[in-house]
Amino acid sequence: MPVMRGSDIPPPPGYRPTPLATLGQQLVRLGQAMQNPNTKLGELTELVQACGVDLRICDTNKESRS
Repeated sequence: MPVMRGSDIPPPPGYRPTPLATLGQQLVRLGQAMQNPNTKLGELTELVQACGVDLRICDTNKESRS
């Protein structure tokens, strides 16, 4: 039997997510997309905007090249 994750469990009938639950779901999707090397920048941008997050892409190797 496959292991079920929280996202695999269907919500109960009549369930209406709160704004906080909706934000949590969006943040989980953003985190998954950021870990996927095949995610395109445009896809990340859409997810970031849906979460209301300010995303900055910076060069983390900047200091090591100095």
